[in-house]
Amino acid sequence: MQLEIALFENASNEELLRGYKEGDRGYTCLLCGQYFSKGEIYSIHGKLFDAQKAVLLHIQEVHHSVLAYLLKMSPNTMGLSELQLELINLFASGLSDKEIANYLGVAGSTIRNHRYKLREKEKQAKVFLTVMSLLGEKQNTEHSSWDVCSNQEGYIYTINQNLGMPDRDKRKILENHITPSGRLRSYPNTEKARKVILEYITEHFSKGEKYENVEVNRLLMNIYIDYSLLKRELLEYGFLSRTEKGGIYWVKGA
Repeated sequence: MQLEIALFENASNEELLRGYKEGDRGYTCLLCGQYFSKGEIYSIHGKLFDAQKAVLLHIQEVHHSVLAYLLKMSPNTMGLSELQLELINLFASGLSDKEIANYLGVAGSTIRNHRYKLREKEKQAKVFLTVMSLLGEKQNTEHSSWDVCSNQEGYIYTINQNLGMPDRDKRKILENHITPSGRLRSYPNTEKARKVILEYITEHFSKGEKYENVEVNRLLMNIYIDYSLLKRELLEYGFLSRTEKGGIYWVKGA
């Protein structure tokens, strides 16, 4: 279940509800990581579909539904007890409170009480998500205003992607995100940190060498579990180039 958790971390609530994430070049299934490229036509059961329709059909046929898939996850992933997850599965099956009570061998009032507690948990989750969202906006606003900073040596430098970045800042970002074994702990939220991480990942490719898609996937999997995310970001930020059909990759500018 580590893959979908990694994918979920960078997805909005709306994206989680529909089960896929849209990027500039295509759609990623958040339940398994399968990627559907915009502009490509997919043949499913003898019929042709564009990428967006294809990812929706994929979710329906492979995972049945987003709800069905999520209910197979561990209780800890959703912050639920095993009993709460079992009850939600029973609610989703369409059984009445009386039928569920008979199945579990408890009183009907017990089931109603559990429903109430789950609704309270839902309200708390909404408030918590709002708080964290507002906190993130506040921090992003504060960080974006740090245009000029002074370091301990006393000289001034600008934190601006176009003007470069001091080596000490790059080292700090790498220390925060890269393990001693060279793997990525988590994909950063800020563009400044992303570029440093993507530059680090690009160093794992040999300049002038051509890589097949499977080779790129294997190399990136050794760095981070969500290799599809890394591959898309390397392309979108201009660190890698690929052929029109996406079969061969190479370091851009090499």
